[in-house]
Amino acid sequence: MELIRISDSRLKISLTRVDVERYGLDTAERVGGEGVDAAIRSIIDDVNSLGGTEFSAEEAFIQMFSSRAGGCELFVTYASCDGNAGYGISESAYRFDKIGYLIEACRRLSCGRRRILSSEVWRDELGKYHLFLIADRASPLEMMYMNELGERENVERAGLYLREHGRALSLDGAVEAFSEL
Repeated sequence: MELIRISDSRLKISLTRVDVERYGLDTAERVGGEGVDAAIRSIIDDVNSLGGTEFSAEEAFIQMFSSRAGGCELFVTYASCDGNAGYGISESAYRFDKIGYLIEACRRLSCGRRRILSSEVWRDELGKYHLFLIADRASPLEMMYMNELGERENVERAGLYLREHGRALSLDGAVEAFSEL
């Protein structure tokens, strides 16, 4: 494990493949469950002991990205040091090359603990699918699989583009509708 302090409220934690296995982030039964939360808490506890920090996982917004070598990188922002960073409602947009990727993303979102307030799906004239979400903040695991299945887009730019070059497939409840396909 490698720890890099970006600022007083931000950390980058690099985990090797061995670290990922040791914390249990590689097992399928942990996906979206309490296991991920327990693993993240364990990682933060170890980071606290390594870096002399005293933060809790509950105060942190964590983004997790897998690496090609089998490890992963965690980007941690602590809300108590940075206002309400990572908490509240977020708006996001993703582009998917295939409908299968969109359906898988919607299935995972519908099974997660994230509260989806609004969701829309559009298709552009090139055959790409776009998912717009207004939801509670994302979990670290969700960010990882959403970035593996699709590409994050600028919400405003994608919205303007699709109004002219796309058509709506579902304007409300898209996550629920597409997760059932």
